[in-house]
Amino acid sequence: MSWLSAIRLGAAIALLAPLVYFIASFLLHGGSWGEFPLVLVTGALNSVLDLIAFAITNPLKAMIFIAISWVAGHLAFGR
Repeated sequence: MSWLSAIRLGAAIALLAPLVYFIASFLLHGGSWGEFPLVLVTGALNSVLDLIAFAITNPLKAMIFIAISWVAGHLAFGR
């Protein structure tokens, strides 16, 4: 495996791990697949609102977080 492939794999794991944890936690706490889409959309909306609040209170840290997230996503999934 090349270094670039290892970096891409690590970035993909770092970006997908929270989603896998969310799904596992949801199912282990008694959730069902029927209500999962609504819970996922609600969680995503709450995350966006939290990011907006973070950007308002800490603009520099929010820009750094968004830039690092973009770079990781670009490395892991796109060209």
